[in-house]
Amino acid sequence: MTPAPAYKVGLLTKKGPHTIEILDDLHVYNLPIGRLQEFPEIKISVLVPSRSRPDLLKKSLRTVIELADDPNSIQVIIRSDLCDKYMKGFEFPECKNLKIVRGERMKGYASLHFFYTQCAMHASGSLLVLWNDDAQMITRGWDKLLLKETANEREKEIPGFWALSNNHWPYAFPVITRCVTERLGAFARFSYNDAYLHQLARASGIEQRVLENVRVQHDMPEGSGWDGKSYDLYQAGFFNDIIHADAKLLAK
Repeated sequence: MTPAPAYKVGLLTKKGPHTIEILDDLHVYNLPIGRLQEFPEIKISVLVPSRSRPDLLKKSLRTVIELADDPNSIQVIIRSDLCDKYMKGFEFPECKNLKIVRGERMKGYASLHFFYTQCAMHASGSLLVLWNDDAQMITRGWDKLLLKETANEREKEIPGFWALSNNHWPYAFPVITRCVTERLGAFARFSYNDAYLHQLARASGIEQRVLENVRVQHDMPEGSGWDGKSYDLYQAGFFNDIIHADAKLLAK
């Protein structure tokens, strides 16, 4: 068995009752996904890579926390670049359970699946939610609704796939049980994490239900570059071999 890569734990700062844990990850390949830390009060881990947009990120996270029935059960894990001067000193005291994972820029957007995997590595919730720093939660009590919809898979600790309803692409905001990442050893294999997870669910024979009662507004800034072409590659089965191999891992 290949030994898990080491990672460096950076500065841990405390601000009154709030804790911000800042982790400097040095390696992102073959990450040891697992139950590194157990906090029973944390039910949902929200994963959000972000770069150079601290104000937009705060606006986004504020909707996640303020509209939750139980904010203390929500964990937010932010992934930022070591070279990002705008995110240095970032604080968000509204969230009790906040982690900031910092790492190399790598290939930018093309490395987005590594960034989400880094976040997942440090997640404590039984559910992992893919989030964007330009999204806003619309539904009040979204966490309670989400926990109700996912109860069976969480309690049985089996792979589960869902998506939050949104104005973008039906599966743009996937939600998975942490069991998925534990079996794969990664959050996703390609930068279009949402499309990968959607195809993985299909290849595994698992329905990825869109939760119409949990609504997200996603207004991407002009010039974001998304045109849907890369989604078409997934729909055409461009990565079928890898996706079907991962489906076999989930079945174990």
